[in-house]
Amino acid sequence: MPEIVKALTKHEKRVEKEILDSFPKEKICAYFLSKNLRSIYQFDDEFIDDWYQQLFDTQPHKNESKRAKLALEYTRMLLIDKQYNNHMKYWIRQLQSGILEEMNKFFAGEPGK
Repeated sequence: MPEIVKALTKHEKRVEKEILDSFPKEKICAYFLSKNLRSIYQFDDEFIDDWYQQLFDTQPHKNESKRAKLALEYTRMLLIDKQYNNHMKYWIRQLQSGILEEMNKFFAGEPGK
């Protein structure tokens, strides 16, 4: 499961403010959902098992689709509940200012990340 970022640096806080000033909440949520969905279907089963266990605090049932349940939970979390704050902090930490360019490309319809 991606790590929780507890506090942003000054630079990261400026990036966060620019994101919040540039995009409506619904678009921010859609962007982070797309990143999570891609990750859910790219990582190996062992990583997904660990992610599932940390998120739901239980082992998945043998016949259960872990990826589908993770995708459903993140869809609810981001598109319905609008809980994007931890996702934004995580990706700002990973991409720094590059996240702004990536988000602009995403919403411009350009192919890529």
